[in-house]
Order: sequence, then C-alpha cells, then structure tokens
Amino acid sequence: MTNFSDFNCDAAVAAHLAKPGYEIVEGALLTNANTRVLDLDKFETGRNRRRGEFNTSAVSSFAKFINDKAELNNTAVFLDKDNMKAVAILNFEEDDFAQGHLDYRAIMTAKPTTVFEKLTAMHKQGRINQKVFAEFLEDWAFIFKAINSDGEEIAISSAIGAVRQMRLDANVVSDSSVGNFKESRSRLASIEAKSTHGALPAFFEVTDPCFNELTATTIKLRLAVSSNGDDPVFSLSIMGLEALIDNKSVELADLIGKELGDTVELYMGQFGG
Repeated sequence: MTNFSDFNCDAAVAAHLAKPGYEIVEGALLTNANTRVLDLDKFETGRNRRRGEFNTSAVSSFAKFINDKAELNNTAVFLDKDNMKAVAILNFEEDDFAQGHLDYRAIMTAKPTTVFEKLTAMHKQGRINQKVFAEFLEDWAFIFKAINSDGEEIAISSAIGAVRQMRLDANVVSDSSVGNFKESRSRLASIEAKSTHGALPAFFEVTDPCFNELTATTIKLRLAVSSNGDDPVFSLSIMGLEALIDNKSVELADLIGKELGDTVELYMGQFGG
C-alpha cells in the first residue's frame, strides 16, 4: 500500500493517483482507461504563470510594457520588416528549461500614415481614369510637389489643369518607343499624350514619415499615361517602394532598440513555434 507521507507535495500525490496503471502482482496490471489530466489553473484566484498578448501601434507603449512586465533576460524581440511588425516573446527563455512556453507576447505593428496609405493604394490600383485621377490630385494637392521631365518644379494647379485637359493624338511612326507619356500600340501605330493646359508633370514628390513615429522622407512617384480606347488613363507608382520599406524598417529597429536599451536582444525576422 502506498504511503502518501513519502510524497513532498500535493501535486506528487495527484500525479501518483493519476497513473493509468498499477502493477498489483507480477505479470498483472490494474488499469484505468478514463484517466485524464485536469488543469486547475482556471479555478484558482490567479494564474500559475503569465501568458497573453498585448497589441499596440506605439513604440513607446511597446517598450514600456516590456520594461515593466518582462524578465528581460528571458525576453527576445523579433522585427518582421516586410510587415513593419515587432513581436516580443516575454517567456522565450525559462530558467532550468530549454525554452519557455512562448505564449506571453507583446506585438507592435507600425501604423502607416494616412498619406502613405493613400499613396500605396494608388500604387497598387494601377490604371486610373482621367476624372478620378484629376479629382484625386485636387483633393490631395497640399501634399504634392509636381516635377516636369526636366526636373523643374511646376505649380500643382498647372499640373491638375494639364491632367484635366489631356487628349490623346494618334501618330504613325516607323519605330517603337516607350516613355511616361507615349506607348507603342503596334509596330507602326502609337499614341502620345498631350495637354492643352501646359506640360504634364513627369513625377511627383511627397514628404511624409510613411509610418507614425518615424522621420519624414521624400517619396518620389512616377506618373505614366496610357490609353483605354480614345481616353487617357493614368498610373502613379512609388519609385523604389521596396527600398523605402527596407529603410523604414531599419529606422523602426533603431527606434525600438533606443527605447529598450541594450537589455533585450533584437532580431530581424520572424519566429515560429
């Protein structure tokens, strides 16, 4: 018969009683097929260990939560540059164990500015009809600097007027050429975009941080014109978008590192598990 006084805690007694089988005599085993482990954590006043997930878009709140709540030597931070997201696993390490449970986390997702969200939406949209594009420029004129093909700034009001008064001329040419305002339809036929209201801008420049809490950056956008039947269509693309995001992710990593100090390891990439 088992002497329970030999066990040093209630958990040890419970573990012993929960065994699915007992050898009663040599070669014979008494089993209990219905044995299962019951987690009593939810019935207690508090949890037996910390877990959960904190979400924010503010670097300062992210860093404060880590500094206030984490055992810093057990914490690791991973920065996913493609999604501009940082994940801190506050129980990544655990004393006397190979690894922690990885279920106590703080997540910071950088919030794009309203301007950058609009520009990336236009970038992804591709071809835009004349009326919609002209109205977009009018609504957001305060953010744009219009640049002509010679690199000279032109008044944004003139740029909008040029877009509104756009026409397409059909020409016959002996070779093919491609430009912001000209595209080949076939070997001989081409269309060229012209305006009765001055020169079209070739580029736009916008100064914006792209993501909240980061520094302002000059974003350059290329304007291209093509045809949809007899009507012009426009596309506005962010030049070097991937490089821009890379630079912003490095800036974000620097900002997080500055807020956290040298007490937490910061890794570029994602961690699964």
